[in-house]
Amino acid sequence: MKGVILAGGTGSRLFPITETINKHLLPVYDKPLIYYPLSNLILAGCKEILIISSPKSLGELKNQLGDGSRFGISLSYVEQLSPEGIPSAIYLAKSFSENEDIWVSLGDNLIFGSRIKELYEDVNSSKKATIFIKHVGSIYGFGSAKIEKEKITHLEEKPKTKSSGWAVTGLYKFPNSVFELIPTMHPSERNETEIIDLINKFLVHKNLDYKIFGRGVTWVDCGTVDDLKLADSFVHNYQKINNTLI
Repeated sequence: MKGVILAGGTGSRLFPITETINKHLLPVYDKPLIYYPLSNLILAGCKEILIISSPKSLGELKNQLGDGSRFGISLSYVEQLSPEGIPSAIYLAKSFSENEDIWVSLGDNLIFGSRIKELYEDVNSSKKATIFIKHVGSIYGFGSAKIEKEKITHLEEKPKTKSSGWAVTGLYKFPNSVFELIPTMHPSERNETEIIDLINKFLVHKNLDYKIFGRGVTWVDCGTVDDLKLADSFVHNYQKINNTLI
């Protein structure tokens, strides 16, 4: 199984911290942030992982992670020359995929909890595109999924409402056909390809599944200073209370 970590972007919501360092290398208690999505892809069974980042940051990431041998995996790296959206970044993994299905994780997501390995193993047995959703108190700023009769009926990119809802987390598994769909996409008003638009293509073709991260799973999108601090506190408290490492 192959995986991709998207570790580009400018980290503008974390300025001025990220003006000189890639946000995925910022510490979350005792480990760089990127260790958490890396761990999740390893749990999902990925033995070969591609890290995609900007030319400016790729050297820093290589210095931190190396070739992956100390983690028992193989790591490779690709430059994303300009930030043109998540699907455009995923497309850079086409040759790496070698016609296999791929897992994709955003590099700033912390996902930790009970029985997630079993959940990932179940997803590996499916040929459908799969997204992972989590119920949140405010859907503002997240991709949103509407569920009716246990089926996804609608997906929306960052709705303006602050009501509760199902947030689309930054972890996905795609069949290799994703590399045929991405070239058919058009940039949004932000002049970027949008991940929700890509997922919608699978929904239209009835080739989309979802898994729920329940109450036993913690998910933090570490894109802001407050969320980064929240993740830091969670890891610190969990490790101290349970005398174990995340």
